[in-house]
Amino acid sequence: MMKAPHYCLSASAFLLTAAMAAQAGDPDVIIQDHKSGESSGTARDYWHRTFGKTSILASAAGAGIEQARGAPSEWGGGVAGFGKRLGSVFGAHAVKASLHFAISKALHEELSYEPSGQDRFGPRLRYALLRTVITRKTTTGKNTLAVGEIGGVVGSAAISRLWQPVRFRTFASGAGSAGISLGIDAGFNVTREFWPEIRHPRRRANAAQLPAGQTATRTAPNTVHQSEAILHDGRFAEPPHPAPQK
Repeated sequence: MMKAPHYCLSASAFLLTAAMAAQAGDPDVIIQDHKSGESSGTARDYWHRTFGKTSILASAAGAGIEQARGAPSEWGGGVAGFGKRLGSVFGAHAVKASLHFAISKALHEELSYEPSGQDRFGPRLRYALLRTVITRKTTTGKNTLAVGEIGGVVGSAAISRLWQPVRFRTFASGAGSAGISLGIDAGFNVTREFWPEIRHPRRRANAAQLPAGQTATRTAPNTVHQSEAILHDGRFAEPPHPAPQK
């Protein structure tokens, strides 16, 4: 019979995988509003980021991992212990999402992750990792330090000390929590970047078989457009079909 810690870890791994898949494959979270040139940044967008299915799955996974580790030990085990850990993880997420949203909107920073559009693994991986701490201005399109992301991570790590056991109310504990949070966000970015190949592994092979002079460009997580696709009024449209011969 599977021991409880092993069961918690297995369930958490499944939930975390589901959360990453949901985050990577959800166009409401990832894709920019190409028509306006920036993320929507509406109340609906905030609600989706804070209370959506990805947040719930990821919080449950995090609580399950902490339950398996028995951390913090002061919260005990069982349903009561899991409830405390779930509330703590989700509370930290809500604080982080709120700070990230507010700061990014005030500083005109992009809220969504936009795929690199490159083909080589190395540059794509580097791009995804750097996008954890670097973003773009919605006003100029130039790269800038992701103050919203960093502020959300640091603020959440500090505020969450308030409901942690006393021994965790230290600067070192807060700094460690912030580092782990940034690492998790980097992992989500990598998943978003490579999700098209993870979900549809044949697409890369199909792209390699395109006729000479044609290339596949990555314009959205769930679609691959040929380079002949044209942009019209902020939306992608296929090239007009040739007129039938008489």
